Amino acid sequence: MSEYPVKFAFSALCMGFFMVILDVTIVNVALPTIADYFHTTLSGLQWIVDGYTLAFAGLLLLVGGICDYFNAKKVFQIGLIAFGLTSLGCALSPSIAWLIFFRLLQGAAGALLLPSSLALITHLYSEAHDRARAIGIWAALGGVACASGPFLGGLLTSLFSWRVIFFINLLIGLISLLFIYLYLVNVKAANPDRKKFDFLGQISGFLFIFLLSYGLIEVGVHGWHNLIIIFCFIFSGLSLMFFLWIESRVSNQMLPLSLFRDRITAMALLAAMILNLSFYGELFMIPFYFQNLRHYSVFMTGLAILPLPGLALMGSYLSGRLIANWGSTKIIMIGFIIAAIGFFSLLTLEPNSPHYIWIMLPFLVIGFGVSFATPAMTFAAIHSVKQHHAGIAAAVLNTVSQVGSLIGVAVFGAIAALSKDFIAAMHITLFWAGIMFLMTAFLHFPCLSPGVGPG
Repeated sequence: MSEYPVKFAFSALCMGFFMVILDVTIVNVALPTIADYFHTTLSGLQWIVDGYTLAFAGLLLLVGGICDYFNAKKVFQIGLIAFGLTSLGCALSPSIAWLIFFRLLQGAAGALLLPSSLALITHLYSEAHDRARAIGIWAALGGVACASGPFLGGLLTSLFSWRVIFFINLLIGLISLLFIYLYLVNVKAANPDRKKFDFLGQISGFLFIFLLSYGLIEVGVHGWHNLIIIFCFIFSGLSLMFFLWIESRVSNQMLPLSLFRDRITAMALLAAMILNLSFYGELFMIPFYFQNLRHYSVFMTGLAILPLPGLALMGSYLSGRLIANWGSTKIIMIGFIIAAIGFFSLLTLEPNSPHYIWIMLPFLVIGFGVSFATPAMTFAAIHSVKQHHAGIAAAVLNTVSQVGSLIGVAVFGAIAALSKDFIAAMHITLFWAGIMFLMTAFLHFPCLSPGVGPG
């Protein structure tokens, strides 16, 4: 495949991935506006965010297996079409219930796009160095999409309507679909010997994620002593145990437990969960701080959050360049320490202080730390697997990441809902975000050794 078709095909894959990650956070700044429009509660707003993440995370492993069995190009194309249609449904939703419903479907469509895009990147780039650089760019765009979502959401909501934030997916999806059709060729089923899917594992894994998220979101409404909440947590735990039991016995595993036997891979997966839990959880809280306490407009809130991706490209670029020489574990550790400093620096937040410059600087620090660690986590999680397992490896990494995001929004939102003082709740979440980042960073010390290379 010549150079230019490869670049166009890679651009299409990045656009699809960018769109999926963008929709995780683009609604955040618009949440107060949506609450006023539909007269909904904090729980309803959490479901707008977590409904998407729930379907996304719950289906990633199944889609990873599909990518390893069927044609990843077709999976990606179907995902683009489905994402466009469900985005249209979100934009035209007449009620909060319909919006949550289409967000669930949109998350399912997003699950088709993410593993297939990374699997197709491994098809485009056979050389390890080129693949590492491509993954670094891919991950960097995901970080930019995540962090720029609030700004774009605020801009479009203030200029037009919250509904417009879903319409832009139609344009991105059409361009990506056209490039894929024209420039991505000769993609075959990667693993034709795979005979069947692990449906019992899929059902039990999805039940675990759904029941856990439902309990965490609704605890802010019903309290910890509600029987429904208690049953959700009990059956969520039972579903997890059944899932692990199934995966340890079936031959056609949805989640190959062997991935967790490699220490570097296991630590990368843990880091991905903690990063998303803290970062996305805090990203859910920040718009309420600016709009409800500092009385910023929707547009100004999006602008205030913009520094988060300010150094994302620099961090990801440096990470991609340094992985081969420093080793991924060292880069993850450094990135997490930097981000932890940013979280702790935000503990000075009060309703009308400090001056914005002292908020912007921690945002830049967090954004750089997160973007510096993300490509290394991605590379560490998939570098040791065979090419025909790239889809499932990508799915495991991103399932763990999205479960972390889902838990972060649910837990941080529940803390805010149960607290009478939003600032006190925010300080709690910032403190624990910093602690979790530091603990994860120092857990990587045993993995370090001279000349680790890409691991």
